Amino acid sequence: MAMISGLDRAFGWLLAKLEERGLTENTIVVFTSDHGDTLFSYGWKNNKGRAENLSCRVPLLVRWPAKLQPGTSDLLVGTLDLMPTLLGLLGLPVPETCHGRDASEAVVAGRDDGVEAQPLFYLPQNWRGVYTRRYTYSEALGEADDDAPASREVFNALYDREHDPLETTNCFHAPAYADAKAALHATTYEFMERFGDPGIPYGELAALVLHEDDRAVARIPPAQRPRGWEARPIASPVEFLEARRALRGTRKAQP
Repeated sequence: MAMISGLDRAFGWLLAKLEERGLTENTIVVFTSDHGDTLFSYGWKNNKGRAENLSCRVPLLVRWPAKLQPGTSDLLVGTLDLMPTLLGLLGLPVPETCHGRDASEAVVAGRDDGVEAQPLFYLPQNWRGVYTRRYTYSEALGEADDDAPASREVFNALYDREHDPLETTNCFHAPAYADAKAALHATTYEFMERFGDPGIPYGELAALVLHEDDRAVARIPPAQRPRGWEARPIASPVEFLEARRALRGTRKAQP
């Protein structure tokens, strides 16, 4: 609580300095954060790692008095979208290598329908999913291994937020949602193909990029790891991508 108070105070100093220098009107200010804590919701002992709102959503405030009207928005924006969207707002070119979307036109126009879906990827627990304007969806990939929980069912989730905004009823196996589930599954794999993600189990992925002794430490909960420990990669990103392509193609599992 003290840290939050300190952050609020420091952010206030920053905004006051912009005002003092006459920069407020034409300065884009972005306030966002990492995840908080799930507080044992759904019986989950970790602070994140699931598809539900309390795990996958984070705060995002954008202020630009000269161009943006105050208000709230249901526009779906992911972390990958922040850089290209800010470049778009500034009228600067977006690099072709960007994986995210430029949602600047929707932001300026105040449209909430500019983006239909966002990918949900969580490699350490071997699940992928998608977050749409109506649904939250995730599915476990493959079988359980030493680096993932024995119960894969916890990551098979489908919530209809239109009727269940608090995500209390998992409809993953509900017959009435079979068509929606199939469509969400297809969208999930479209994102995987777009990002070149073949759905490699985390154990195999860790073997590609981490030293063996680091892999053992990586399995320990973060709070119990040695102070100051950081994993040492054994491959560059390019070498990793080449090894990954050689390992296997994208899985085409049915929902």
